[in-house]
Amino acid sequence: MKLSHPILKKYHNKSHDKPFEVTDRDSISIRVSAKGKIAWQFRFSYNNKADCLRLGHYPNVSLRDARK
Repeated sequence: MKLSHPILKKYHNKSHDKPFEVTDRDSISIRVSAKGKIAWQFRFSYNNKADCLRLGHYPNVSLRDARK
């Protein structure tokens, strides 16, 4: 699913049953907590080991900034 501002606003600060992730493109995704806090993530592999780098939280880090 390609992330957009309406999708981010739909998940932001809304209660959910459990945490979940939504992928965007170029290894970028968001992790939405049960309380509706959104964290940007960048997934990568190094030496054949998968890892995840947290880029910040929405709305402090915008969609445009996360993609850069």
